[in-house]
Amino acid sequence: AIRDWKYLTTNARIETVAQTATYKEAFRHRRCLVPASAFYEWTGEKGHKTKWSFSHADGEWFCFAGLWDEAATADGALESFSFLTTEAGPDVAPYHDRQPVILERKQYAGWLDKSLPLEAIARPPRGLLNAVKA
Repeated sequence: AIRDWKYLTTNARIETVAQTATYKEAFRHRRCLVPASAFYEWTGEKGHKTKWSFSHADGEWFCFAGLWDEAATADGALESFSFLTTEAGPDVAPYHDRQPVILERKQYAGWLDKSLPLEAIARPPRGLLNAVKA
């Protein structure tokens, strides 16, 4: 059953996505946008963690750079997606060492048609995100 299937990948490192066997075909052929209004990170020791919500500074929704794929299982095809991650920018670094790649609206088409170079999305700008204790 699909519920017994353990293969799970949610994060693809931008530094290796073009070469890693798990992601290189999806990177070449199956890019996607993952819309969101926030994402979460946790800080602190196990049992005493603080949950932080990160949202766009202008309050608008945004899209993560993603990759999608399809796997054949005994129950049929299973579609899934992964987020691209990068080193944390100045807004996230106090909470975590990595973060999802957030695309600017003007970058959406370039990400999907593969004309946007990875260097253009590898470094998150300062002041893009607000962190609030959730």
